[in-house]
Amino acid sequence: MRRFLWLMLVLFATPIVLLAQEECQKLTHEALEAYGCLDSMKNYPAQLQAQLGAQVGHDTSMSESEKARFSETIMKNISADQLIKMVEATMSANCKPAELKKVLAEIKTPLVQKMRAFEDAPNTPAGAEKLRTYMESAAAKNVTPERKKLIDEMLAASNSTEALVDVIVETSRGMLEGMGAPAASPEQVTEMRKRVSANAGQQMKDTMLAVYRDASDAELEKYIAIQNEPAFRDFNLSFRKALANGMGAEARTTGIALKALLEQITAERKKAEEQKPAPAATPAAPSTATPAPSPTTPK
Repeated sequence: MRRFLWLMLVLFATPIVLLAQEECQKLTHEALEAYGCLDSMKNYPAQLQAQLGAQVGHDTSMSESEKARFSETIMKNISADQLIKMVEATMSANCKPAELKKVLAEIKTPLVQKMRAFEDAPNTPAGAEKLRTYMESAAAKNVTPERKKLIDEMLAASNSTEALVDVIVETSRGMLEGMGAPAASPEQVTEMRKRVSANAGQQMKDTMLAVYRDASDAELEKYIAIQNEPAFRDFNLSFRKALANGMGAEARTTGIALKALLEQITAERKKAEEQKPAPAATPAAPSTATPAPSPTTPK
């Protein structure tokens, strides 16, 4: 009898669990889409290709065709769709529907959408150029102390610097390990984070000062208050961790493929060298020196 009752409880509970999972998946997707996170992740393969491509471009040991194969391998082995699936699956597995609904409602408010537009602007070539021009202008160097304080509060509330450090460290680790480097020890990871953090903090602060240049102090204060809400902070933290882990996994897959490509290129070079015909022997040039007198030559 007890076994029957237990079985009935399981049967009735299973649809509830599945419905909760479906609701979490739907809410997570809607929140990431409304907050612009999906668009950011869709740009990831192109950003990584540009970053690695710039490094390879300065490599004089590789031919242009080899560099082209390098770029092609990156695009074939890193998937924005796969990254999005991993991030959504991780976040939805631990979501609280009631809290996520609050976050989604906040994201859809005019204020957050306005601030998101400021944050998204640099993702276009024209927007990136405007941002760069402003950061080099006199206006960027004469920001009021009040605005600097607000940006400091925004950095603390959003954990933006920590998120940037997480992504850089996990992507670097994934790429290196994929290419055959030994897994980093906890001490090495800590040291890596210190090195990245040394520049990331000021870089993020300067960028935020430029990104929110057209927002009023009052708007920034309200946006900071939203970022500090527990549900919103949990959402940001969940996205930060899921994104770093997902990008690390994608980088590791790409590193494995690049390692195989480099080994193939090395083998091709070796074979081409072996198949080169041996250089023809150079005939000795006729001697023009005056012969030494023979011992029997009469004087």
